[in-house]
Amino acid sequence: MKTIEAYQKTGKEIWNDLRLATHPVAIKYIKDESEIPDDFIRPSKIGESWSLCQAFTYARRNKESSAMTKEDNFCVPSSYGQGWLKLPWEEFIESQILNKWRKDYDSEIRCQIAAGADFASKENLKKAMEYIGFLVTPLTSTCFVPDSILLYSDPGQATHIIQALSYQGEHAFTSSFNGFGESCIKGALKPFLTGTPEFILPGAGDKAVSGTRDDEVAVAIPGHFLFYIKENLFKTGGENNMGYPYRAIREKMDHTFLPGWEYLKAKI
Repeated sequence: MKTIEAYQKTGKEIWNDLRLATHPVAIKYIKDESEIPDDFIRPSKIGESWSLCQAFTYARRNKESSAMTKEDNFCVPSSYGQGWLKLPWEEFIESQILNKWRKDYDSEIRCQIAAGADFASKENLKKAMEYIGFLVTPLTSTCFVPDSILLYSDPGQATHIIQALSYQGEHAFTSSFNGFGESCIKGALKPFLTGTPEFILPGAGDKAVSGTRDDEVAVAIPGHFLFYIKENLFKTGGENNMGYPYRAIREKMDHTFLPGWEYLKAKI
């Protein structure tokens, strides 16, 4: 297992290599409040309540470390989605219908089933119920080995991260989207439960509550994937990798631009 220092060092390297605008976010799930470090902010202990996506914003922009449980999180649906709240499924659905997120009851049911289809197995749900919350901190100064990591970026930086993950053919992945629960469920919980990465298209809550910018997306990974990204970053295309910032494309281009294209042209 990699050390905490290795996570800090590699997090700083990727942050610098990609020139990310904000710090990568480290997340660790906890089973008991005794696991919360003394210097971590508990919103409920200082007369405040945050959303989970706000905690991510404060970590990546302000370098603040916090602990989030159902007592600290005002976004009740995300606490339910994390498994921190016991609530009948029908009551959760009714809450979403009252918000008018979907056209009608049937539309809401279809979207909820689709959103959980790829990870809400009995085993995963049982595992999620074992935890009461999570810790959030900048990866570059983390005091724990993270379960999940959120790498906020622009689309071009995200492309490099995705190419690094798929470079050796091991971690090519797909993501589904429904406009809700992107950073909290897909970004934190799903990589932790499934061991697979996710592409995050910040949803309604991320934009309205946590101040995620219109030009920001994110890639969420199981913690140990960080080193795989570092190993393979900028390798796609060899000497033709566009790097970051992107190199300008030459003015005159034809099939000789890439050897694979030239090969195909000759075969044709």
